[in-house]
Amino acid sequence: MDERRLEIRVGLVLLLCVAAVGGLLWMMGSFGSLSRSDRNPTSVRNRCVPRRSAVHCASTIVSAGNIDDPNARPGMSAQEIIDRLILADASEVRWADTRIDTPHSHGTGCTLASAIATGLGRGLTLADSVARARVFVRLSLREAPGLGGGHGPMGHQAVRLDCDLGGAMLNQITLPLADYEASAGFYRLLGLRQIVESAPRYARFESASGATLSIEAADEVAGKPVIFFECGDLDAMVARLALAGVAVSDLVLQDWGWREARLTDPAGNAICLYQAGENRRFPPWRLA
Repeated sequence: MDERRLEIRVGLVLLLCVAAVGGLLWMMGSFGSLSRSDRNPTSVRNRCVPRRSAVHCASTIVSAGNIDDPNARPGMSAQEIIDRLILADASEVRWADTRIDTPHSHGTGCTLASAIATGLGRGLTLADSVARARVFVRLSLREAPGLGGGHGPMGHQAVRLDCDLGGAMLNQITLPLADYEASAGFYRLLGLRQIVESAPRYARFESASGATLSIEAADEVAGKPVIFFECGDLDAMVARLALAGVAVSDLVLQDWGWREARLTDPAGNAICLYQAGENRRFPPWRLA
């Protein structure tokens, strides 16, 4: 058996094992169905860590914790959740997001586990694999087609150009505008769906492919288009360019939830390297 074929078989075995564990955890309620008392991080840690230590070094994901957490950030509302990755050494990695209110969540546990497995198969760290998998699951929940009258499936097929596919991914362009109504009307006429409106200075549209296009007041973008490349490991990409002598700005977390670094290509075209996750297509202010 050649090395490539062995690598594929090992990857498939890993995927199936993790997916099976994900399904089991879903049935046990570890992916969002824990009772309110069970979501207390201290009780979860006390129960999970000793059990893991007694068997083997493993990590545990506890999903959908909420404001019962005494360590939740001040002002956190009941519509916000915290997901935790409890590592084998009992340290934690946390992610906080708004709760997605949908009955169409069938398969979230298996999807999360499978997405984590694919990240690990690509050589990502466990924490990076979980972060990437969370984005995929959350977007799949938002894209649920609404099939059936109850606990329907997610919309896996509609998650496009949103997750780390390796390297810099072109998925957003911003163009300068002179007349808001004229530009917005033009792109709607082309069949793009408007998802953000901040007239008269900004609008964002989504194409059928999942790519997005924004129009912005010309004086805010120096009268030039800006090409956006989303990077899975933005810090590493910025460091790589800086090491190569490329002039790149410091990373900035913008008010709209995107981490950005700005630069120009050799011809002077404006480039933005960024991470937005679900905030590119599904910002809190997305139009209905």
